[in-house]
Amino acid sequence: MFQQSSITLVALATDGGVPAKTSTVTVIISLTTDSSVLPPEWQPLNPNFSIKESEGVNFVIAYLTATNSITNIPDPSLIFNVVVKNNGNTELADRTEKFLIRSGTNSVNVTLLEILDFETQKEYILNLRASVSA
Repeated sequence: MFQQSSITLVALATDGGVPAKTSTVTVIISLTTDSSVLPPEWQPLNPNFSIKESEGVNFVIAYLTATNSITNIPDPSLIFNVVVKNNGNTELADRTEKFLIRSGTNSVNVTLLEILDFETQKEYILNLRASVSA
């Protein structure tokens, strides 16, 4: 969401004549939020994908994009990761045991690294992160 506020100033100029003449001008300074402090916006917002158990390795399960929150256009400085819990710690990675996160410009593909077994596990939840690189 675009956030804006403004400050209005009145500047007064006076010459050195006798009698002195003055003039005023209104100066408006608009303030906008720096896009680097707002999180990127995902498209789709709450993705949910289904795949067949028989899909093979390297099958692309999902294609997602993220854009700049203010301009709503692609931002080449975005980096994508999957958030992984490892021994109680949170880490950022480009893969899990079964899924690979392939980053492109403003997009990410989630690709299958291993054939899934419906009888062993019926649902997988991936936490993806889009962040602005420094």
